Amino acid sequence: MSGKSLPALLVRQLGLVVFFFLTATLSSAQTAVKTPEALKIDSRAPTTSRVTETGVANTATASDTTAAVRPDNSEANLKDPSPEPVKSGSTAGPEPAPTPCNRNISAEVVALPHPIMLNRLGASVPDGLVFALKGDTLGSGANARLKPDKRPRPIVLRANVGDCLTITFTNSIPETNFGTTKVSGASTGTTEVSLHVQGMEWVKGSDDDGSFVGTNNSSLASVANPSPTPMPPQTLTYTLYAKEEGTFLLYTMGDTSTQGIQLQRGLFGALNVEPQDAEW
Repeated sequence: MSGKSLPALLVRQLGLVVFFFLTATLSSAQTAVKTPEALKIDSRAPTTSRVTETGVANTATASDTTAAVRPDNSEANLKDPSPEPVKSGSTAGPEPAPTPCNRNISAEVVALPHPIMLNRLGASVPDGLVFALKGDTLGSGANARLKPDKRPRPIVLRANVGDCLTITFTNSIPETNFGTTKVSGASTGTTEVSLHVQGMEWVKGSDDDGSFVGTNNSSLASVANPSPTPMPPQTLTYTLYAKEEGTFLLYTMGDTSTQGIQLQRGLFGALNVEPQDAEW
C-alpha cells in the first residue's frame, strides 16, 4: 500500500465515525422526554381511544366519550330507561269475563230402586239403586220405575268441550228402601242422595256440586215431597261447565261414609266430555 493511499483511507474512516455520531445525536434529540407531570393520569376520568377523521388515535376522557355517544344531549337520551314503578292500589285491568257456554244441553235424571242382576248364575243386588234418564221411566215420585224394555245399568251422560250441562235430578227412592245400613242399631241409612260429577266447573255456585260439605248449603235431594225444613227439595237442578275433554265419574254424595252403601248399591255412572266439534 502506498503512503498516499493510507492517509486517504484514514480520512474516509474518520468521516464515517463522525457521520454515525451525528445520526445518533439527532435521533435522541427527537425522542420526547417523559416528565413526571406528563406521566400523571387522572384516575377519576377513565380514558378511551377514539379515531379521528385523520385516522390518528387520540385519548379522550369519560366526558368526551359521553359527548360522542350522545352528540345532541337531548332529554330522550338522558332519560332513565327503567320503567316507572306501579303506584300502590292500581289494578292491571278488569277481571276477564267468564267463558260463555258454546251450547246449553239438558238431562233429566231420576234415582230409583231396582234389583240389579250381575250374571246368569243368580248373583244380584236385590236392594239395588240406580240412576236413569226420566224418559226411560214410568210413573213419578216414589212410584217411579224403569220401563219394561230398559235394564238397570250405570248411567252415562254426554257433552262436548265448552258445553253447559243442566241436570234436573229427582230423588224417587222411597224412604223404606234406605233400610240397608252398616250402622249398628240404625233403622235406616241416609235418605238424601245427589248426582255429583267430578272435574266439572260450577255455573251458578256451590249448589251445583251435589254435596253437603263444610258451611255450604246442602245440594242433596230429599226423599220426601214436600221435604221437611230446612232440607232441600226432592228435585234439584245442577248446572255444570265442561271445560276439559275426558271421562268423569259421577256418583251420589248423600252417603260419603259408605255406611249406607248408596254407592255400592248402584248409584254411580260417568260423564263423557268429547271434543268441541264432536257429533253424536
